[in-house]
Amino acid sequence: MSNESSPADATDDTARSALDSADRGDSPVRRAGQALLAPFYNRRQGRIRAFWRVLVPLLAFLAGSQILAAVIAPRFGMTAGSLLIYSLRAALAVGLLIVWARYVDRRTVSAYGIHFASDSLQHLLAGLVIGIGIHALALAVFLAGGWVTVTGFVHVGAATRPFTLVVLGWTVAWVCVAISEELLFRGLFIPNAAEGLGRLSNRAALIGAWAVSSAVFAVVHFSQVTSPVAFLFWSLIGGGLLGTAYVVTGDLALPLGLHIAYNLAGNTLFGLTMVESERVPSVLDLTFTGPNAVVGIPGAVNAATVVVGMAATLAWARYRCGGLGLRTDLATWESRD
Repeated sequence: MSNESSPADATDDTARSALDSADRGDSPVRRAGQALLAPFYNRRQGRIRAFWRVLVPLLAFLAGSQILAAVIAPRFGMTAGSLLIYSLRAALAVGLLIVWARYVDRRTVSAYGIHFASDSLQHLLAGLVIGIGIHALALAVFLAGGWVTVTGFVHVGAATRPFTLVVLGWTVAWVCVAISEELLFRGLFIPNAAEGLGRLSNRAALIGAWAVSSAVFAVVHFSQVTSPVAFLFWSLIGGGLLGTAYVVTGDLALPLGLHIAYNLAGNTLFGLTMVESERVPSVLDLTFTGPNAVVGIPGAVNAATVVVGMAATLAWARYRCGGLGLRTDLATWESRD
């Protein structure tokens, strides 16, 4: 493996010019072909450029997800269909990452922040605790404010299977959602986007990639982005919570744990999504009486508890990593060859 790191595609202009000069003896046709490929292919690194390394897997995943939903959703119930769709989406994301790392991005899988050490397990567990705590705090605020009442337990909705089996199915589904989205929006997206901003310092490039990934994460959740406030809320989750957990640890385990617990607690445990549209079966059956600006998914309380979750995430990262700072190595590339 080479020990030489390159911060980004944009720093390759000088090297590309040198290569072009060395090729002056080539035919005009070949030089024209190289010029046409230059916006797409980095000759020095031997791989496609950062913009395409971000865009192509994103589009492939979104297209694959739409096809899966169109084929599976009409044929299965809500729980079985969602579990099957989310499981296949996770398999798609894992497959994309493995193929991309080996044949396109030419970096090790661990360079995306995927580790199987005790540190990662601790990050995962911390993320699970913080993620559940975010929604537990929101529920406590709702109850204290008189904005929600617990009308019962075990809300089954349209489910026809035993409740325990339904809860287990949705738990697996939330794990699959977190795996696919963290691999894509944090693991694949942020390092490659940071490389593409390589005219900046590594720190600035990483911050820029974090911001762009947060916005894209919000846009992709288009079905839940019904207003500018909702867009900011989903950006806050994608960037402020999940993205920050990634860029301060360099480990996908922490945002993975946060993502799993956030979906599991908000939907299946506490039923806080009952306030909007169709909901999944949940342990608590709630009736909301507060204004949507307060109790809605992108409402004031949920936004505030996400900020509290961010503070807890940063406190954990500082404690576990012996300090707090950006993992600027995410903005560099080391070839696996």
